[in-house]
Amino acid sequence: MAMTKNEFWVVGTAYFIRTVTNYFIGVCIGKEETELFMNKCSWIPDTGHFHKFVRTGIIQEVEPFNADTVVMLNCDAIVDAIEWKHEIPTDAK
Repeated sequence: MAMTKNEFWVVGTAYFIRTVTNYFIGVCIGKEETELFMNKCSWIPDTGHFHKFVRTGIIQEVEPFNADTVVMLNCDAIVDAIEWKHEIPTDAK
């Protein structure tokens, strides 16, 4: 199925995003041409074994923002992203 980058980002959907320097999990609340806006966002410094992380949602290390904080990511820095189908982390670990 062919999909464009603008069709991929759906408001209200949770994503795991890898940028050139950091990893994030959060809920998309908006998308502009070069910016993605998220809330309920966490920085993920360590996923542990990546395949286990993606399959189970178990995260080695988490640093959450406040749930109502809007986080803006520059889309040019995004390396890849997947829809996050697990619970969104809310506590530091």
